[in-house]
Amino acid sequence: MRQGFTRPVMYGLFGSLVIATALGCAGEDPAPPVTVAPAPSSTSGLYVVMTRPPNVPATFVATPNGWFDPDCVVAVAPDEHVTIEGHVARANGSIRREATQCKSPRYDVEGRAIVETNVHDGEAPAVPTTNGWVEYANSTALGAMSYVHAQWTVPAAPTSNTGQVIYFFPGTENASSVTSIMQPVLGYNHAYGPAGVWSMASWNCCVTGTTWYSTPFISATAGTTVSGDMQGTSCNAATGVCPNWSIVSRNSAGTTTTLLTTTTQAQNWLFGHVLEVYGIDTCSELPASSPSVASGFVLRNAAGTTVSPPAWTNSLLGVSPSCSYSIAHTATTATLAWSNAGTMVCTPGDDRSCCPFTNGCSCDGDQICNAAGTGWGACMGAGQAGHPCP
Repeated sequence: MRQGFTRPVMYGLFGSLVIATALGCAGEDPAPPVTVAPAPSSTSGLYVVMTRPPNVPATFVATPNGWFDPDCVVAVAPDEHVTIEGHVARANGSIRREATQCKSPRYDVEGRAIVETNVHDGEAPAVPTTNGWVEYANSTALGAMSYVHAQWTVPAAPTSNTGQVIYFFPGTENASSVTSIMQPVLGYNHAYGPAGVWSMASWNCCVTGTTWYSTPFISATAGTTVSGDMQGTSCNAATGVCPNWSIVSRNSAGTTTTLLTTTTQAQNWLFGHVLEVYGIDTCSELPASSPSVASGFVLRNAAGTTVSPPAWTNSLLGVSPSCSYSIAHTATTATLAWSNAGTMVCTPGDDRSCCPFTNGCSCDGDQICNAAGTGWGACMGAGQAGHPCP
């Protein structure tokens, strides 16, 4: 677990009664696909970054917010915005596409169904719903924000491209109700974006279980500087709520892609730099250059006052395979690092939960990484859905 935080979501086994609901979209004037940003994840023990879990349908996509049914991932065109209800509206406010209830669950990186909860234990801010977060710099010290700017350099492409997904981004979220996170996102094999290259889109997730992203995707070249801006308007300094937000991703050529969205929540949890990954089986699937340094922070609170960057809290999750992840910060930077070397699939002796049955499990099994770190052992102790546990 991350120090000082509690887990934000409840988990249920595939096929159980604990299932996430999500909104999809239906209606006229379909827009091209767009991008939404990712969320963090922690466990009490080892956090395993792995390939698609066996119970996650093959059609589901890895977004910055976990595994989603494509019907629950909604593109938003430049002349559209997302309403509080989850509709996609035209600039004049008329509804172009109404949100409809999605029947599919959403899964975390280990294949567990996610159920959002607004219940807070009263002791510490809940961690936002995360799927694949490895390391990040964060803070709640500045209170509600109305504007965030950060910039960072696009790393070199991974040595090996096996279809893995890699995301970098800054972001904001409400610390006690983890239902909406805003992010300008740099992605490699970006969900709904171009394959085998870096690209950018702006995301908002996960009110009503839907994730929205901006169109068009814009290209990003290794070695160049990209940036993200999140700006709220019509802010109430007393409550900290800025209902209308513009999330802008910008490449080195000055080309932008923007998502216009809304929220009823104060954005009082700030993320300076986040690394999120899916499908990393070897360290060579990470970017070939390290580290990634976020800098140039410009921050304003909900009252419109410019504030200095906080003393970031460094959050580093134990993951497998172990790729020498590290995180550091100064008064003006947040640095994420990793190693691209090595071919180990997993760390010897590590274990992970598993479900070998296509229709889900009544209780998960367990797999152990072999002594050479070259693979996982058989899935032991799993109970098939509808049958008693062993």
